[in-house]
Amino acid sequence: MEPEIPKFIKLRGCINCDISKQHKKNTGSDYGFDHELVAGCLLLGCINHGYGLYKPFLDPEEVLTKARETGNSQFIENAKRYLLAIEKRFGEFYRRMKIDLTSFLD
Repeated sequence: MEPEIPKFIKLRGCINCDISKQHKKNTGSDYGFDHELVAGCLLLGCINHGYGLYKPFLDPEEVLTKARETGNSQFIENAKRYLLAIEKRFGEFYRRMKIDLTSFLD
């Protein structure tokens, strides 16, 4: 049996999770530690992969898109390195969703 695709990958980033949206509604842009909502990150299994409200997962396609919008070559290279690191760690899950992360490097 294949491991379940982590929620933060299915959603293409923590920013798209209802827990993150509720936190922002409750606190605005303050990313303090909300124990009750972080428990949701635990229950969804995200914390098992090292991500939660206190350390959100950023979708690598979005990061690369934002970097390219700046036109800053160093930002673009950093975003590409991030994408490759995510591909190395989670590429299997993206491929199961029919997403080839390396296609965004062109």
